[in-house]
Amino acid sequence: MGTTPPGLFALHVVPGAAMRAVALIAVVSALLSRAVAPALPGTAAGIEGWITTSRLLAAVTSAHFVVLAAALLVWLALGALVTAELPPLVRVAAFPVSSAIIVMSISAILSTITPRWLLWTGTLSGLMAVAAAPRAIAMPRSRAAGFVLAIAGLSAFVEAIARVLAIRASERALAGWFLGAQAIATVSFVLELLAVLVLGLWVGGRRPKTMAVGAVAVALVAGIVTTVGARGTLVDAASLEVFVARAFGELTRHPRPLVPLAVLHAVEVSRFVLVTAALLVPGRSAAAATALALACLAIGNADIPACSVMLTLAALVALLESFATRRGERTPQEATSLPRAVTDAAEATISAAPTVHEEVGDAPSPEHDPGLPPVSDEPGEPAREDGRGATAPPEPPLSVAAGERVVDGAPVSWIPTPA
Repeated sequence: MGTTPPGLFALHVVPGAAMRAVALIAVVSALLSRAVAPALPGTAAGIEGWITTSRLLAAVTSAHFVVLAAALLVWLALGALVTAELPPLVRVAAFPVSSAIIVMSISAILSTITPRWLLWTGTLSGLMAVAAAPRAIAMPRSRAAGFVLAIAGLSAFVEAIARVLAIRASERALAGWFLGAQAIATVSFVLELLAVLVLGLWVGGRRPKTMAVGAVAVALVAGIVTTVGARGTLVDAASLEVFVARAFGELTRHPRPLVPLAVLHAVEVSRFVLVTAALLVPGRSAAAATALALACLAIGNADIPACSVMLTLAALVALLESFATRRGERTPQEATSLPRAVTDAAEATISAAPTVHEEVGDAPSPEHDPGLPPVSDEPGEPAREDGRGATAPPEPPLSVAAGERVVDGAPVSWIPTPA
Protein backbone atom coordinates (compact mmCIF):
# COMPACT_ATOMS: atom_id res chain seq x y z
CA MET A 1 0.00 0.00 0.00
CA GLY A 2 1.33 3.42 -0.90
CA THR A 3 1.76 6.25 1.51
CA THR A 4 1.23 9.96 1.21
CA PRO A 5 4.45 11.79 0.42
CA PRO A 6 5.29 14.46 2.98
CA GLY A 7 4.03 17.57 1.22
CA LEU A 8 2.24 20.81 1.63
CA PHE A 9 -1.30 19.41 1.52
CA ALA A 10 -1.24 17.17 4.61
CA LEU A 11 -3.92 17.79 7.21
CA HIS A 12 -1.48 18.26 10.08
CA VAL A 13 -0.01 21.29 8.30
CA VAL A 14 -3.23 23.23 8.93
CA PRO A 15 -3.18 24.64 12.49
CA GLY A 16 -5.93 23.39 14.72
CA ALA A 17 -6.78 26.95 15.80
CA ALA A 18 -7.35 27.90 12.15
CA MET A 19 -9.81 25.06 11.61
CA ARG A 20 -11.70 25.95 14.79
CA ALA A 21 -11.79 29.62 13.73
CA VAL A 22 -13.29 28.76 10.34
CA ALA A 23 -15.95 26.62 12.03
CA LEU A 24 -16.76 29.39 14.54
CA ILE A 25 -17.17 31.85 11.67
CA ALA A 26 -19.57 29.33 10.13
CA VAL A 27 -21.64 29.29 13.34
CA VAL A 28 -21.77 33.10 13.51
CA SER A 29 -22.62 33.47 9.82
CA ALA A 30 -25.39 30.85 10.09
CA LEU A 31 -26.97 32.64 13.04
CA LEU A 32 -26.71 36.08 11.43
CA SER A 33 -27.77 35.07 7.91
CA ARG A 34 -30.52 32.61 8.75
CA ALA A 35 -31.96 33.99 12.00
CA VAL A 36 -30.90 37.46 13.14
CA ALA A 37 -30.87 39.50 9.92
CA PRO A 38 -34.17 38.13 8.50
CA ALA A 39 -35.95 38.37 11.88
CA LEU A 40 -35.17 41.98 12.78
CA PRO A 41 -37.33 43.76 10.15
CA GLY A 42 -40.82 44.21 11.57
CA THR A 43 -39.81 43.39 15.13
CA ALA A 44 -40.04 46.94 16.45
CA ALA A 45 -40.05 50.54 15.25
CA GLY A 46 -36.95 52.69 15.09
CA ILE A 47 -34.39 49.91 14.65
CA GLU A 48 -33.33 50.72 11.10
CA GLY A 49 -29.73 51.03 12.23
CA TRP A 50 -29.80 47.56 13.82
CA ILE A 51 -31.36 46.10 10.68
CA THR A 52 -28.68 47.63 8.44
CA THR A 53 -25.89 46.51 10.75
CA SER A 54 -27.21 42.95 11.00
CA ARG A 55 -27.48 42.64 7.23
CA LEU A 56 -23.96 43.98 6.78
CA LEU A 57 -22.54 41.61 9.40
CA ALA A 58 -24.42 38.69 7.87
CA ALA A 59 -23.03 39.46 4.41
CA VAL A 60 -19.48 39.99 5.69
CA THR A 61 -19.34 36.84 7.83
CA SER A 62 -20.92 34.72 5.10
CA ALA A 63 -18.48 35.99 2.49
CA HIS A 64 -15.53 35.49 4.82
CA PHE A 65 -16.60 31.96 5.62
CA VAL A 66 -17.07 31.03 1.96
CA VAL A 67 -13.65 32.45 1.01
CA LEU A 68 -11.79 30.84 3.91
CA ALA A 69 -13.64 27.55 3.57
CA ALA A 70 -13.05 27.52 -0.20
CA ALA A 71 -9.31 27.94 0.30
CA LEU A 72 -9.24 25.19 2.93
CA LEU A 73 -11.47 22.99 0.77
CA VAL A 74 -9.14 23.25 -2.23
CA TRP A 75 -6.17 22.50 0.05
CA LEU A 76 -7.80 19.38 1.47
CA ALA A 77 -9.08 18.25 -1.93
CA LEU A 78 -5.52 18.31 -3.23
CA GLY A 79 -4.47 16.46 -0.09
CA ALA A 80 -7.06 13.79 -0.83
CA LEU A 81 -5.79 13.57 -4.40
CA VAL A 82 -2.25 12.66 -3.25
CA THR A 83 -3.36 10.33 -0.45
CA ALA A 84 -2.68 6.89 -1.85
CA GLU A 85 -4.72 5.08 0.83
CA LEU A 86 -7.98 6.62 -0.35
CA PRO A 87 -10.15 4.72 -2.83
CA PRO A 88 -9.47 5.87 -6.41
CA LEU A 89 -13.05 7.11 -6.89
CA VAL A 90 -12.85 9.34 -3.82
CA ARG A 91 -9.43 10.67 -4.82
CA VAL A 92 -10.59 11.55 -8.31
CA ALA A 93 -13.98 12.98 -7.28
CA ALA A 94 -12.86 15.09 -4.30
CA PHE A 95 -11.37 17.96 -6.28
CA PRO A 96 -14.04 18.40 -9.01
CA VAL A 97 -16.90 18.06 -6.52
CA SER A 98 -15.30 20.58 -4.18
CA SER A 99 -14.68 22.97 -7.06
CA ALA A 100 -18.29 22.71 -8.25
CA ILE A 101 -19.63 23.42 -4.76
CA ILE A 102 -17.29 26.39 -4.37
CA VAL A 103 -18.42 27.84 -7.69
CA MET A 104 -22.08 27.43 -6.76
CA SER A 105 -21.51 29.08 -3.39
CA ILE A 106 -19.73 32.08 -4.87
CA SER A 107 -22.43 32.37 -7.53
CA ALA A 108 -25.08 32.40 -4.81
CA ILE A 109 -23.35 35.40 -3.20
CA LEU A 110 -23.25 37.34 -6.47
CA SER A 111 -26.65 36.38 -7.93
CA THR A 112 -29.75 34.26 -7.47
CA ILE A 113 -29.59 30.53 -8.21
CA THR A 114 -32.60 28.42 -9.16
CA PRO A 115 -33.76 25.82 -6.60
CA ARG A 116 -32.92 22.96 -8.95
CA TRP A 117 -29.21 23.81 -8.91
CA LEU A 118 -29.30 24.28 -5.15
CA LEU A 119 -30.74 20.78 -4.74
CA TRP A 120 -27.97 19.37 -6.93
CA THR A 121 -25.38 21.16 -4.82
CA GLY A 122 -26.83 19.65 -1.64
CA THR A 123 -26.89 16.21 -3.23
CA LEU A 124 -23.21 16.44 -4.22
CA SER A 125 -22.19 17.43 -0.70
CA GLY A 126 -24.29 14.55 0.65
CA LEU A 127 -22.45 12.13 -1.62
CA MET A 128 -19.11 13.36 -0.30
CA ALA A 129 -20.31 12.92 3.29
CA VAL A 130 -21.57 9.38 2.69
CA ALA A 131 -18.34 8.43 0.88
CA ALA A 132 -16.17 9.74 3.72
CA ALA A 133 -18.23 8.32 6.60
CA PRO A 134 -17.08 4.64 6.54
CA ARG A 135 -13.37 5.54 6.64
CA ALA A 136 -13.93 8.05 9.43
CA ILE A 137 -15.98 5.58 11.48
CA ALA A 138 -13.18 3.01 11.26
CA MET A 139 -10.80 5.12 13.40
CA PRO A 140 -11.59 5.92 17.06
CA ARG A 141 -10.64 9.60 17.01
CA SER A 142 -12.84 10.39 13.98
CA ARG A 143 -15.60 7.89 14.74
CA ALA A 144 -18.10 10.42 16.11
CA ALA A 145 -17.49 12.69 13.13
CA GLY A 146 -18.02 9.71 10.83
CA PHE A 147 -21.40 8.92 12.37
CA VAL A 148 -22.53 12.54 12.06
CA LEU A 149 -21.27 12.64 8.47
CA ALA A 150 -23.29 9.54 7.61
CA ILE A 151 -26.37 11.10 9.19
CA ALA A 152 -25.79 14.41 7.39
CA GLY A 153 -25.33 12.68 4.03
CA LEU A 154 -28.53 10.68 4.40
CA SER A 155 -30.33 13.82 5.57
CA ALA A 156 -29.22 15.67 2.43
CA PHE A 157 -30.84 13.02 0.22
CA VAL A 158 -34.02 12.91 2.32
CA GLU A 159 -34.35 16.70 2.34
CA ALA A 160 -33.86 16.86 -1.43
CA ILE A 161 -36.68 14.37 -1.97
CA ALA A 162 -38.94 16.21 0.48
CA ARG A 163 -38.36 19.58 -1.16
CA VAL A 164 -38.88 18.28 -4.69
CA LEU A 165 -42.14 16.67 -3.59
CA ALA A 166 -43.24 19.86 -1.82
CA ILE A 167 -42.50 21.98 -4.91
CA ARG A 168 -44.52 19.63 -7.13
CA ALA A 169 -47.35 19.61 -4.59
CA SER A 170 -47.43 23.42 -4.51
CA GLU A 171 -47.42 23.68 -8.30
CA ARG A 172 -50.30 21.22 -8.70
CA ALA A 173 -52.19 22.06 -5.47
CA LEU A 174 -51.99 18.47 -4.19
CA ALA A 175 -52.49 18.38 -0.43
CA GLY A 176 -51.69 14.66 -0.22
CA TRP A 177 -48.33 15.12 -1.86
CA PHE A 178 -47.46 17.95 0.51
CA LEU A 179 -48.38 15.77 3.49
CA GLY A 180 -46.04 13.12 2.10
CA ALA A 181 -43.30 15.74 1.81
CA GLN A 182 -43.82 16.64 5.47
CA ALA A 183 -43.59 12.98 6.44
CA ILE A 184 -40.26 12.67 4.58
CA ALA A 185 -39.03 15.86 6.26
CA THR A 186 -39.88 14.25 9.60
CA VAL A 187 -37.37 11.50 8.81
CA SER A 188 -34.75 14.19 8.29
CA PHE A 189 -35.66 15.70 11.65
CA VAL A 190 -35.16 12.33 13.36
CA LEU A 191 -31.73 12.10 11.72
CA GLU A 192 -30.90 15.58 13.01
CA LEU A 193 -31.95 14.54 16.51
CA LEU A 194 -29.62 11.53 16.34
CA ALA A 195 -26.74 13.75 15.20
CA VAL A 196 -27.34 16.15 18.11
CA LEU A 197 -27.24 13.22 20.53
CA VAL A 198 -23.95 11.95 19.06
CA LEU A 199 -22.51 15.46 19.29
CA GLY A 200 -23.61 15.73 22.91
CA LEU A 201 -21.95 12.42 23.79
CA TRP A 202 -18.74 13.55 22.13
CA VAL A 203 -18.72 16.86 23.97
CA GLY A 204 -19.35 15.05 27.27
CA GLY A 205 -16.40 12.78 26.63
CA ARG A 206 -18.23 9.67 27.93
CA ARG A 207 -17.98 11.01 31.50
CA PRO A 208 -21.35 10.42 33.18
CA LYS A 209 -21.16 13.39 35.55
CA THR A 210 -20.06 15.80 32.81
CA MET A 211 -22.73 14.54 30.45
CA ALA A 212 -25.42 14.87 33.10
CA VAL A 213 -24.45 18.45 33.95
CA GLY A 214 -24.14 19.34 30.27
CA ALA A 215 -27.50 17.81 29.41
CA VAL A 216 -29.19 19.80 32.16
CA ALA A 217 -27.51 23.02 31.01
CA VAL A 218 -28.42 22.50 27.34
CA ALA A 219 -31.99 21.56 28.23
CA LEU A 220 -32.29 24.64 30.43
CA VAL A 221 -31.04 26.99 27.70
CA ALA A 222 -33.23 25.35 25.05
CA GLY A 223 -36.27 25.49 27.33
CA ILE A 224 -35.82 29.18 28.17
CA VAL A 225 -35.24 30.27 24.56
CA THR A 226 -38.13 28.14 23.29
CA THR A 227 -40.46 29.58 25.92
CA VAL A 228 -39.47 33.12 24.97
CA GLY A 229 -40.12 32.31 21.30
CA ALA A 230 -43.53 30.82 22.10
CA ARG A 231 -44.55 34.00 23.92
CA GLY A 232 -43.56 36.02 20.86
CA THR A 233 -46.72 34.92 19.05
CA LEU A 234 -48.99 36.54 21.66
CA VAL A 235 -50.62 39.91 21.17
CA ASP A 236 -48.92 41.59 24.12
CA ALA A 237 -45.47 40.11 23.40
CA ALA A 238 -42.38 42.19 24.04
CA SER A 239 -39.99 43.13 21.23
CA LEU A 240 -37.41 40.55 22.30
CA GLU A 241 -40.05 37.80 22.34
CA VAL A 242 -41.25 38.81 18.88
CA PHE A 243 -37.67 38.78 17.60
CA VAL A 244 -37.01 35.27 18.96
CA ALA A 245 -40.28 33.99 17.50
CA ARG A 246 -39.45 35.44 14.07
CA ALA A 247 -35.93 33.99 14.27
CA PHE A 248 -37.40 30.54 14.95
CA GLY A 249 -39.68 30.99 11.97
CA GLU A 250 -36.69 31.69 9.74
CA LEU A 251 -34.78 28.67 11.08
CA THR A 252 -37.71 26.28 10.61
CA ARG A 253 -37.16 24.07 7.60
CA HIS A 254 -39.69 23.75 4.77
CA PRO A 255 -41.63 21.55 4.40
CA ARG A 256 -42.07 21.51 8.16
CA PRO A 257 -41.76 18.10 9.87
CA LEU A 258 -44.80 16.61 11.55
CA VAL A 259 -43.63 17.38 15.09
CA PRO A 260 -44.63 20.19 17.49
CA LEU A 261 -42.98 23.52 16.86
CA ALA A 262 -41.65 23.65 20.42
CA VAL A 263 -39.71 20.43 19.81
CA LEU A 264 -38.31 21.75 16.53
CA HIS A 265 -37.17 24.97 18.16
CA ALA A 266 -35.64 23.21 21.18
CA VAL A 267 -33.59 20.94 18.92
CA GLU A 268 -32.38 23.93 16.88
CA VAL A 269 -31.22 25.73 20.02
CA SER A 270 -29.54 22.57 21.32
CA ARG A 271 -27.74 22.10 18.03
CA PHE A 272 -26.19 25.58 18.06
CA VAL A 273 -25.26 25.32 21.74
CA LEU A 274 -23.56 21.93 21.32
CA VAL A 275 -21.78 22.95 18.12
CA THR A 276 -20.29 25.97 19.88
CA ALA A 277 -19.32 23.83 22.88
CA ALA A 278 -17.66 21.25 20.61
CA LEU A 279 -15.46 23.93 19.06
CA LEU A 280 -14.49 25.44 22.42
CA VAL A 281 -13.93 22.28 24.48
CA PRO A 282 -10.19 21.97 25.24
CA GLY A 283 -7.99 18.93 24.83
CA ARG A 284 -9.86 17.38 21.91
CA SER A 285 -8.82 16.91 18.30
CA ALA A 286 -9.38 20.16 16.37
CA ALA A 287 -10.01 18.25 13.16
CA ALA A 288 -12.66 16.04 14.76
CA ALA A 289 -14.31 19.05 16.43
CA THR A 290 -14.37 20.96 13.14
CA ALA A 291 -15.83 18.04 11.20
CA LEU A 292 -18.49 17.42 13.86
CA ALA A 293 -19.51 21.08 14.07
CA LEU A 294 -19.71 21.70 10.33
CA ALA A 295 -21.54 18.45 9.59
CA CYS A 296 -24.07 19.07 12.36
CA LEU A 297 -24.72 22.62 11.12
CA ALA A 298 -25.36 21.35 7.59
CA ILE A 299 -27.98 18.74 8.56
CA GLY A 300 -31.32 19.66 7.05
CA ASN A 301 -29.84 22.62 5.14
CA ALA A 302 -27.55 21.05 2.55
CA ASP A 303 -29.33 22.89 -0.28
CA ILE A 304 -28.07 26.20 1.16
CA PRO A 305 -24.76 26.91 -0.64
CA ALA A 306 -22.83 27.80 2.52
CA CYS A 307 -24.10 24.64 4.24
CA SER A 308 -23.01 22.59 1.22
CA VAL A 309 -19.52 23.98 1.69
CA MET A 310 -19.72 23.10 5.40
CA LEU A 311 -20.69 19.50 4.69
CA THR A 312 -18.05 18.97 2.01
CA LEU A 313 -15.36 20.51 4.19
CA ALA A 314 -16.41 18.33 7.13
CA ALA A 315 -16.21 15.23 4.92
CA LEU A 316 -12.66 15.95 3.75
CA VAL A 317 -11.44 16.93 7.23
CA ALA A 318 -12.82 13.76 8.82
CA LEU A 319 -11.51 11.59 5.98
CA LEU A 320 -7.96 12.93 6.13
CA GLU A 321 -8.02 12.92 9.93
CA SER A 322 -8.79 9.20 9.94
CA PHE A 323 -5.83 8.41 7.68
CA ALA A 324 -3.52 10.75 9.58
CA THR A 325 -4.44 8.86 12.76
CA ARG A 326 -3.80 5.52 11.06
CA ARG A 327 -0.36 6.61 9.88
CA GLY A 328 0.54 8.02 13.30
CA GLU A 329 0.81 11.67 12.24
CA ARG A 330 0.44 14.16 15.07
CA THR A 331 -2.03 17.00 14.89
CA PRO A 332 -0.81 20.52 15.73
CA GLN A 333 -2.26 20.43 19.24
CA GLU A 334 -0.34 17.20 19.91
CA ALA A 335 3.00 18.67 18.87
CA THR A 336 3.56 20.13 22.34
CA SER A 337 3.22 16.74 24.05
CA LEU A 338 6.06 14.34 24.84
CA PRO A 339 8.61 13.85 22.05
CA ARG A 340 7.79 11.02 19.72
CA ALA A 341 11.09 9.25 20.45
CA VAL A 342 10.25 9.08 24.16
CA THR A 343 6.82 7.57 23.59
CA ASP A 344 8.14 5.14 20.99
CA ALA A 345 10.90 3.97 23.35
CA ALA A 346 8.39 3.47 26.17
CA GLU A 347 6.09 1.45 23.93
CA ALA A 348 9.01 -0.69 22.72
CA THR A 349 10.14 -1.36 26.30
CA ILE A 350 6.66 -2.42 27.36
CA SER A 351 6.16 -4.68 24.35
CA ALA A 352 9.59 -6.31 24.81
CA ALA A 353 9.14 -7.08 28.53
CA PRO A 354 8.82 -10.87 29.19
CA THR A 355 5.67 -12.20 30.75
CA VAL A 356 6.06 -14.94 33.40
CA HIS A 357 3.62 -16.72 35.68
CA GLU A 358 3.55 -15.80 39.33
CA GLU A 359 2.85 -19.40 40.33
CA VAL A 360 3.77 -22.57 38.56
CA GLY A 361 0.38 -24.12 39.15
CA ASP A 362 -1.35 -21.22 37.30
CA ALA A 363 0.63 -21.72 34.12
CA PRO A 364 -1.44 -22.70 31.08
CA SER A 365 -1.28 -26.14 29.63
CA PRO A 366 1.18 -26.64 26.78
CA GLU A 367 -1.63 -28.06 24.68
CA HIS A 368 -3.41 -24.68 24.85
CA ASP A 369 -0.34 -22.39 24.73
CA PRO A 370 1.52 -22.64 21.42
CA GLY A 371 4.24 -20.32 22.75
CA LEU A 372 5.62 -23.02 25.11
CA PRO A 373 8.05 -25.71 23.93
CA PRO A 374 6.61 -29.21 23.46
CA VAL A 375 6.36 -31.45 26.54
CA SER A 376 8.61 -34.47 26.81
CA ASP A 377 9.16 -37.16 29.45
CA GLU A 378 12.90 -37.16 28.85
CA PRO A 379 15.07 -35.07 31.18
CA GLY A 380 16.65 -31.99 29.65
CA GLU A 381 20.09 -30.53 29.95
CA PRO A 382 20.98 -28.12 32.73
CA ALA A 383 19.94 -24.49 32.48
CA ARG A 384 22.43 -22.21 30.79
CA GLU A 385 23.40 -18.63 31.42
CA ASP A 386 22.49 -15.99 28.82
CA GLY A 387 24.56 -12.89 28.02
CA ARG A 388 22.94 -10.82 30.78
CA GLY A 389 23.88 -13.22 33.61
CA ALA A 390 20.33 -14.52 34.06
CA THR A 391 19.32 -18.14 34.08
CA ALA A 392 17.63 -18.57 30.69
CA PRO A 393 15.53 -21.58 29.73
CA PRO A 394 17.29 -23.87 27.25
CA GLU A 395 15.72 -25.35 24.20
CA PRO A 396 15.10 -28.90 25.63
CA PRO A 397 11.48 -29.84 26.41
CA LEU A 398 9.72 -29.40 29.73
CA SER A 399 8.60 -32.09 32.15
CA VAL A 400 5.03 -33.29 32.45
CA ALA A 401 4.13 -30.43 34.80
CA ALA A 402 3.73 -27.23 32.80
CA GLY A 403 6.18 -24.56 33.89
CA GLU A 404 8.70 -27.07 35.39
CA ARG A 405 11.83 -28.64 33.99
CA VAL A 406 13.84 -31.68 35.07
CA VAL A 407 17.37 -30.78 36.17
CA ASP A 408 19.51 -33.59 37.62
CA GLY A 409 16.43 -35.74 38.04
CA ALA A 410 14.48 -33.15 40.11
CA PRO A 411 11.75 -30.76 38.84
CA VAL A 412 12.52 -27.07 39.21
CA SER A 413 10.48 -23.98 38.29
CA TRP A 414 11.10 -22.57 34.83
CA ILE A 415 11.32 -18.91 35.81
CA PRO A 416 14.43 -16.87 34.97
CA THR A 417 16.05 -15.33 38.03
CA PRO A 418 18.68 -12.60 38.10
CA ALA A 419 22.27 -13.57 38.80
